[in-house]
Amino acid sequence: MVLRNKQATMSQVMEEFLPLYRQSQRLSPEQASACQSIIQCQTDVLGGYVSQCDQCEHQQCYYQSCGNRHCPKCKQKASTEWENKQLESHLAVTYYHLVFTSPNAPTFGTPSIECLGTITPANHLQYLVSGGLENLAQFFKKS
Repeated sequence: MVLRNKQATMSQVMEEFLPLYRQSQRLSPEQASACQSIIQCQTDVLGGYVSQCDQCEHQQCYYQSCGNRHCPKCKQKASTEWENKQLESHLAVTYYHLVFTSPNAPTFGTPSIECLGTITPANHLQYLVSGGLENLAQFFKKS
């Protein structure tokens, strides 16, 4: 790939180097699909249409976008739409993001690392919430 005074696009980089990468690495079906979408985005492979000026008859080709959320050409629109959809479900209140660690899991009511394999999905959330509540209670007692 020889580009002078121009930046390479993600699709150009992937088109050139992906075959070599795939010789030594295996892609999941989702990864392979995303790579193919990015390479084909806004090319004649996905189809398009021609627009023509009525006065000078200049023609311009417009190609379809892949719409893949991982595509640099398409992600902004998809990300914005996803964000707007998420915001519709939010309550009109102030949100706070709390991050905490439990240095000694059994102390906070959660199982030790050795026991994590026995946790079922049904009680996993219970362990997280109870551990978080106990941690916050200890934090506020110290404050």
